[in-house]
Amino acid sequence: MRTRKVIALLALIYCLLGPILYGMEILISGSEARMQALPIAALAVFYFAYSYVAIQIHKSLLVRNPKRLPVYYLTTKMIRLILSLFILVLYGLLHKEGIIMFAANLLVYYIATVVYMSFYIISKEKAR
Repeated sequence: MRTRKVIALLALIYCLLGPILYGMEILISGSEARMQALPIAALAVFYFAYSYVAIQIHKSLLVRNPKRLPVYYLTTKMIRLILSLFILVLYGLLHKEGIIMFAANLLVYYIATVVYMSFYIISKEKAR
């Protein structure tokens, strides 16, 4: 799969996730969901940027140093987890209200990113 298609599909997934999550929050919490619109968009931008950089590094490692790929896989997953936990703690310190909804949004974006990136990496490994 070409990098542009991979990135475009990832962007489409995030663009669909945002309104779905926002709609679910409106159903659950009513007008309080408006407070989560900006954090949902920020999460999408963060995970998209992180995934874009990860894909570019993966492409580079495939060409230059494929023996380092297993270390890269573990490192990128750990960094994603640590950054996600840091974002959750930071949000909790800055905004005490709405932390449960934010954590749910963060979890959905995290899982979507992990699943998508895993499929991408597996497809690249099979093609190698």
